[in-house]
Amino acid sequence: MTRPFPRFGALLALLAGVILLAAPLEAQEQSRNAPGAVIEGYPFPDTVAGLRRRQTITYNKPGEGFSVRYANGNLSWADVYVYDRERNLSSPSREDIKNEMSDVLRAIMAARELGRYEDLKIEEAKLEENAASARLLATAGGKRHLTFAFLTVAHGNFVKIRFSTRDVKAGRKQAEAFRNATFNLIRSTRPVIEPRRDPRYI
Repeated sequence: MTRPFPRFGALLALLAGVILLAAPLEAQEQSRNAPGAVIEGYPFPDTVAGLRRRQTITYNKPGEGFSVRYANGNLSWADVYVYDRERNLSSPSREDIKNEMSDVLRAIMAARELGRYEDLKIEEAKLEENAASARLLATAGGKRHLTFAFLTVAHGNFVKIRFSTRDVKAGRKQAEAFRNATFNLIRSTRPVIEPRRDPRYI
């Protein structure tokens, strides 16, 4: 059953009054993947919901994991993040997902204060048993676009998707299709590498 975030109004008030400046994530390695790449044991198809796979970034900071970029020209783009923050997520709770999603939203709102957006507002946020999602409306460079945050836990890792699109009419449908395909594939795949990095897959 999908329900609004508990005490979400309080979170919005907190965001309005307190901006947490997120430290930049340092990229350790960027590479263009081979077709049908397997990254840290997880498959990443060439195309998902009309977006093509681009580069991979592995982060220096322990627990920050890696991300994979997908894009459809300048119309839509998405980043899939897989990380654990050095926490034990073998039996994640609803609270784990709620707290992490709150951090995700704080980081997004902080970007507005850094001047990356002229306007940014949270239109919807939901928490489910094993996932969370949020939809935001942003204005950057004088143009509006939708941006989404999706979060779940799979195989001891947070899996986060940041999906943005300039198609404000059909963008939500595409974002949800991308989320469903990505989450379902990662959840159904048992990673072949345990527990850490194997550079052969980067």
